[in-house]
Amino acid sequence: MPNVDVIIAVRNGMPFIRDAVTSALNQSNVSMFVYVVDDGSNDGTVDEILSMGSDVIRVITGHPRESAAAGRNRGVELSNSEWICFLDSDDLWPHNRTEDLIGALANKSFAISYGRSIEFREEDSSSEVNACFSSEGVRATCIGGTVFSRSTFERVGPLNTRLQVGEFVEWFARARVLGIEEVELPRVSLFRRNHSKNTSRERRNAYAEDYLTIVKSHLHRLSSKRVSKDFQ
Repeated sequence: MPNVDVIIAVRNGMPFIRDAVTSALNQSNVSMFVYVVDDGSNDGTVDEILSMGSDVIRVITGHPRESAAAGRNRGVELSNSEWICFLDSDDLWPHNRTEDLIGALANKSFAISYGRSIEFREEDSSSEVNACFSSEGVRATCIGGTVFSRSTFERVGPLNTRLQVGEFVEWFARARVLGIEEVELPRVSLFRRNHSKNTSRERRNAYAEDYLTIVKSHLHRLSSKRVSKDFQ
């Protein structure tokens, strides 16, 4: 079975972290190891994960108040499996998404696979979440919707730690400039939980500045790539 490392960066994720970790460990036909990188939680998050008593979970602490990107990069540096996934601490995975996404990358040296993303509400029951499979969803080119090899991540480079939001959008944009192949599957690869403390709500003030930075950087890379081709 493929060996897969899952990186979860978290700060005060107590209400949902157990569900997220469990959905990662319950993936079918893959060997999962979960790295939870805690960013100074004070709500019992670390104790909750440790109480799961699993030898395929490693909790990394002692690095408070850094960006989520820095935590994810730290998790990748400590991991060693062939395949890498990121998962937000409040989201969930269908049980066979990782197996399917890795299968789509057979014989591809540098590629990223993803499926569809479905949003559910905090108050939804498990049956209502499972019913989301009947919905088409949106393209899951986001932090928890993808799978890629370690060599792909290393080729694109680490996540941008200067960004408070959108760091995976920026990473994906770099991958596209490099010509990394994308494989889209017509299946759900991520359930995104909509709740009152979503990052999109808590860091709303950072959105305009960070996404403007992302757009400017992407346009600069595209321009540099065109100039380079002109001189070849």
